[in-house]
Amino acid sequence: MEYNKKMISLSLSELFDGNLFAVSGVMANIQAESAYKPNNLQNSYEKIFNLTDQQYTAGVDIGKIDKETFMHDHAGYGLCQWTHWSRKQTLYEYAKKSNESIGNLNMQIGYLCEDIRLRYSKMYEKLKVSNSVDDATRIFMLEYEKPANQTEENIQKRIDIGKQIYSELTSVDAMKHDILSAIAVIESQIDLIKESLR
Repeated sequence: MEYNKKMISLSLSELFDGNLFAVSGVMANIQAESAYKPNNLQNSYEKIFNLTDQQYTAGVDIGKIDKETFMHDHAGYGLCQWTHWSRKQTLYEYAKKSNESIGNLNMQIGYLCEDIRLRYSKMYEKLKVSNSVDDATRIFMLEYEKPANQTEENIQKRIDIGKQIYSELTSVDAMKHDILSAIAVIESQIDLIKESLR
């Protein structure tokens, strides 16, 4: 999942104008929700539907699981475990507009950034000026993710994850970060070229 983490961190860094507190807070929540797996179907629903992540994703892509079913099946899906029907609707429509799989990493990163910037603009402004991992993690968890378990204990678990991510992001020296960034961009472009040749 290192590649996924890298691509997410680069896009979020751009979205938040380099505020690594915000980047770390959002990434902590993504790690807790899906472990950076864009095709992740909520674990409890794998058993209910008797489908793996791959089978569910393929079902949506080919239309075996149609838009209405995807929207209203109550299953969390993707990087942020989008669950509410309106969010799954906009995710589905964004994927179709992008001509990508519902489980495509770059598509979901694009959707997440657009969702934060356009539909959660007040939260976005707060995150851009957040000055601690604690604040950013808490804001994103309670205002965007809204998980069933919103106890202080669960918030603290995500804050601890966020602090580890922040440490990783800030311990990388500038040259190494630039090299990793360049590699990530090149890999992303290669993926886009491969997709266009299909």
